[in-house]
Amino acid sequence: MVDKPGGDVDGDSRIAQLERRTEGLTERIARLEEELAAARVDAPPRFTPPGARPSALAPERPDVRRPPAPLAPPRAARPSAPPSGTRAARPSRASLEDLVAGRVLAWAGGAAVFVGLVLLVAVAISRGWIGEGARTVIAGAFSLVLVAVGAWLQERRGPTDAAMAAAAAGIGGLFATSVVAVRLYDLVPVGAGLALALATGAAALALAVRWESRGMAALGIVGGLASPVLVGAPAGGGTTAILFVATLAASGVCVLRGWDWLGLAAFGVVTPQWL
Repeated sequence: MVDKPGGDVDGDSRIAQLERRTEGLTERIARLEEELAAARVDAPPRFTPPGARPSALAPERPDVRRPPAPLAPPRAARPSAPPSGTRAARPSRASLEDLVAGRVLAWAGGAAVFVGLVLLVAVAISRGWIGEGARTVIAGAFSLVLVAVGAWLQERRGPTDAAMAAAAAGIGGLFATSVVAVRLYDLVPVGAGLALALATGAAALALAVRWESRGMAALGIVGGLASPVLVGAPAGGGTTAILFVATLAASGVCVLRGWDWLGLAAFGVVTPQWL
C-alpha cells in the first residue's frame, strides 16, 4: 500500500485545527465560570430556616393559584321570628270579664277605702277617742300613704287599676282632710286649707299627665276647682283670681292632652262660682 504524497500534510493541519478549537472552548468555559462566580457573590443571600438544607440554585416554582371554590346556592329565607322583648298586639277592646274583674273591682275597692277613711274619722269624732288635731293628722297621713303606695306600684310594678285606685283614694282623702280641717274643726285658716286643696288637685293632675289617666285628671281638676266652695273661701277678688289661674292651667293641660270633655267640666265647675 502506497501513501499519497499529500496525506501527512492534511492530517497535521486537521490536528492543529482541533487543538485550536479545544483551546478556544477551554477559554470560554473558564470565562463562564468566572462570570458565574461573580454573579453568586453579588446576589443577596437567601434566608434559610434553621434545620433546612439549602439548595443551590433551586428553581423557583411559579405562583400557581387554585381556582376559587364554587359558591353555594343561597338558602331559602326563613320567616323571621318576632323579637323576644316584643309582645303580640292585644285586642283594642277589653272583654267583659277583664272589665268586671279588673277595672270595676279595683275602682270599687278604692271607693270602699275612701268611704272607710271617712267613716273612721266620723266614728272617732262621735266616740271621742282622739282629739280633733290628731284625727286630722291621721287622716291626712293615711291619705298620703295611699298616694305614695299607689304611685310606687304604678311606677315599679307597671300600670294597674289597683294602683290607680289606691292613688285616687288617697287624693280624695287629702281633699276631705283639707275640708274637715277648715270647715269642721277650724284647725287651719281658710287660705291654708284652700292652698292645700289646690296643691292636691295640682298633684293629681300631674300624676294624670304622667300616667295618661283621664279618671285621675277628672278627680284633680274637679276637686281642685271646687275647693273654694268646699273649704268655704270668701267670694272676693283673691278667690276669683286663684280660680282663674287654676282654670287656665287645667284647660291648657286638657287641650294638650286632647281631653276636651274635661275642659268643659272645668268651666262647668267654675262658672257658677264666678257668677
